[in-house]
Amino acid sequence: MSFSADIARPERWLVPVSRALTSASSAGEVPAALVDVVELYRLFAQVAEPRRARGIRRHVATVLTVMVFAALAGATNYREAGDRAADLPALLLGAAGARRHPVTGTFRAP
Repeated sequence: MSFSADIARPERWLVPVSRALTSASSAGEVPAALVDVVELYRLFAQVAEPRRARGIRRHVATVLTVMVFAALAGATNYREAGDRAADLPALLLGAAGARRHPVTGTFRAP
């Protein structure tokens, strides 16, 4: 019997990624709840970049961090991961190292 067979997995996750993280206390300050996210990003920043420099739009650390969030939110494939990443709060994306949209200034998920 495999280990994954012992774990009951719900059909649909009941709670999306936390919506409680909606605003920072002051500009440039990382809220206490996001310190772990920044640490996760720094951990993934140590991963060697396997892609060529030409055409890279997002750092591998950002992609990996957001993919962890998507997996924790219940994504089981790339399409679901993209949907979950698009629903992440702006502060969470910012802590994960996401880029800002040049016109609107909002963070964009990879």
